[in-house]
Amino acid sequence: MIRPGNPADLPAIDAFDPFGDSRADEVAAGRLTVFGQAGRVVGFLSVATDALLGHPFVSYLAVAPDARRTGVGSALLADTERRHAGRRLVISTEETNAPMRALLAGRGYTVSGVLHGLNGDGPAEVFYYKDCSRFDLRS
Repeated sequence: MIRPGNPADLPAIDAFDPFGDSRADEVAAGRLTVFGQAGRVVGFLSVATDALLGHPFVSYLAVAPDARRTGVGSALLADTERRHAGRRLVISTEETNAPMRALLAGRGYTVSGVLHGLNGDGPAEVFYYKDCSRFDLRS
């Protein structure tokens, strides 16, 4: 089940959040959505509205290790795409993150560009976009 995140979700999110920051501000701002399964949070997505040149930007998407590759990430993206129908949605990932890149390609995202040096000495960051249509029935 997909629903807005709330403060009670924060400990569960902290248990698998690879980004290591607190999500409290995103919850308070209503920017964080969670995926609940069997009574626990197994995924989350945070979107910043009008963040990148006026486009909504998915700033974080993470799924608990035991729930990866089960459709949780795709479902969270589908929900976000529906909520931003008629807009261009932007997201990025490191070029070495093959599972995420495959997920985005499978959902119809287009590579917009690559930024080198954004992650210090780490991998380049690949930016994608998708024009979200009300009529895109992919879930």
